[in-house]
Amino acid sequence: MITIISAFVVVIMTSLALFLLKKYMTSKEVKWLYAWMACLIVGFIANINLLMKYDISYIYPILKIVTVIVIVCTGVFFLGEKINIYGMLGILFGAISIYLLNYGRTHA
Repeated sequence: MITIISAFVVVIMTSLALFLLKKYMTSKEVKWLYAWMACLIVGFIANINLLMKYDISYIYPILKIVTVIVIVCTGVFFLGEKINIYGMLGILFGAISIYLLNYGRTHA
């Protein structure tokens, strides 16, 4: 479970960092630059934490699936985008694959 939480932290912090960098580029306010750096540092530390505990062949697929889930949920909940049955099935299969990766790792 810690793996999934750390993966969400990595994805959210790096995604938020891109948003904050865009805010800095348009406004030139230094507070956005500092917030961008803080997000990158937190994301980097979470990423290093994951890589110290697990193999990259185990973590990388989880990070990719979590990225898709976060982006789709952000689009649906915050941007008002619509999702069809195939999108829902894709998210479901992604969540199942994360579970299977974790289950296979702990019960092998």
